[in-house]
Amino acid sequence: IWMSHAPGKFRTLREDLAQVKSYQVDLVVTLLSEEEMEILGLNHMGAAVEAEGMSWKYVELRDKWIPWDAKHCRLRFFSLGYCQGST
Repeated sequence: IWMSHAPGKFRTLREDLAQVKSYQVDLVVTLLSEEEMEILGLNHMGAAVEAEGMSWKYVELRDKWIPWDAKHCRLRFFSLGYCQGST
């Protein structure tokens, strides 16, 4: 498991995803809300990840919220998980 800030937050999305791929990551899991994705300009994250040859899974988690239902607890394997976090 490797956790990171959202790819594309500090550099270009392409640069960050190339670096992620260099670590032999095969699955990227996005934990941002739709609003955060829009603010960061990451609406095309899934397509960008898949264009780099990695799989993408989106699980929306609100900031400072603990998931309690089965919908948010289905993932059994993470290669990369990231959240907005603080700067």
